[in-house]
Amino acid sequence: MNTDKSHGGSLAEERDVPLYVIGDRFSHQAGCAPKQTEICGIVCELLGLLEHSKPVTENLLLDEELEQTEHRVIKGSW
Repeated sequence: MNTDKSHGGSLAEERDVPLYVIGDRFSHQAGCAPKQTEICGIVCELLGLLEHSKPVTENLLLDEELEQTEHRVIKGSW
């Protein structure tokens, strides 16, 4: 949100917002910089929906094989 209380525009203060992640599925690497267009893919990965075509931030999530061995994975065309 910018100084005139509007949001959704093209200014940096309207677009560049922090994304806080909590949990053992995240790498917690300081260099990761997810884009807003990658949030959908990240959520799909976290839900175990691995057959999607959405972009995902590289190195934000830990290896998906760890997730598959610990939890049931749902696969399908969505």
